Amino acid sequence: MDSTVGATVILKGRCNLPLGKALCAKIKIPGKDIIEAIAYKDWPYPKPAANAGYLLLGISQTDLTDGTTITIELP
Repeated sequence: MDSTVGATVILKGRCNLPLGKALCAKIKIPGKDIIEAIAYKDWPYPKPAANAGYLLLGISQTDLTDGTTITIELP
């Protein structure tokens, strides 16, 4: 999903990262340097128990090509 704010991604696996707190996302796009962005945990829609959703601020969905890896952690 694209928006003027950022891209929403669904990542495999649940974690105990907090809702509503700014998180650090490290985005590795094949052939490019690692990009850091602010991420917010969101509920995925639909809500599969094995996944977690995140909003990546300032990132376009079109930037996230095949092979992109994303790590999200507390700052």
